[in-house]
Amino acid sequence: MTRILLAVWCVVAVAAPPASAALAPSAGPAVVLTGVFHSVDGNALVVAGQVENRGPAVTGLVIDAAAFSLRGIEIASGSDGIPWTLASGGRERFSVRLPLGDTLIRYYEVQVALARPPFAPLSRAQHSVDLALYRPFILSLVQVQADVAGGWLIVRSRAGGLPVQQITTSITVLFVARKAFWLQTVTVDVPADGTVTVPIGFNAAAISTVRIIDVVLKSTWSD
Repeated sequence: MTRILLAVWCVVAVAAPPASAALAPSAGPAVVLTGVFHSVDGNALVVAGQVENRGPAVTGLVIDAAAFSLRGIEIASGSDGIPWTLASGGRERFSVRLPLGDTLIRYYEVQVALARPPFAPLSRAQHSVDLALYRPFILSLVQVQADVAGGWLIVRSRAGGLPVQQITTSITVLFVARKAFWLQTVTVDVPADGTVTVPIGFNAAAISTVRIIDVVLKSTWSD
């Protein structure tokens, strides 16, 4: 009888580990970035999207975005956060503003991580930025200077290294005669960082206003 009891005990002891394996800790958070997009708002590139939790509830998330130039140099960064608990199956929106400067953002990387050590990324995404998106912003950066001398209108442009081919400007010139004066507006296309001269036929003239009305961007970032 004693031998039979020992045999049963051994069978139970061997069978025990599979039962305990079912109680092992579950996998870590399954948090992903979805619907990531970008837009230009004034002097900032806004990166937005959603954080979706496809795993167990998680508390405290941080979203970091880094912006890079055409040469791959980091030129801007920003963050957003979800400090509360994100339930399983839950979604939260995020938005990060990346400041724009003289060097434009060619692409950016965004990632979401737990807001506690080791801060390992749970999900990340990378997106490039279409050059045409910057047109309104570039319009605010380029410069044009106009002068009159010896019956000529002299127009100079400054693109400051921006991806611009041509700047279109509207210039109003004040003409003065003995008993009269009048205004005339001309539209001039100036190559980026170039100079254009236009004959106006009068020496007695002065610049009234200069207004940039359009830019022609380069066809690609690498032009």
